[in-house]
Amino acid sequence: MYQDYDGNKTGDSTMLNVYPYTIPDEAQTWDATRFVPDGVVINLGDNDFTNGPPDHDGYVGNYTTLLTRLRASYPRRGSFSRWGR
Repeated sequence: MYQDYDGNKTGDSTMLNVYPYTIPDEAQTWDATRFVPDGVVINLGDNDFTNGPPDHDGYVGNYTTLLTRLRASYPRRGSFSRWGR
């Protein structure tokens, strides 16, 4: 969400940077209209706490941004968030 396992906060491996793509290493973005799920399950956040607690505002801001993007892609679907710690 906020940082990757190595603590990088601005790299291409954070979920906000990876989410729009079908395959993260390719330029093609995912077309959310091609498949509409019954629900969306989110299991993110473990890596953010690997090197100690992340910045609260940065973490919450990124998580909120991701949820907003998911709801925009799938407005009539439920979402479930799970935190693995």
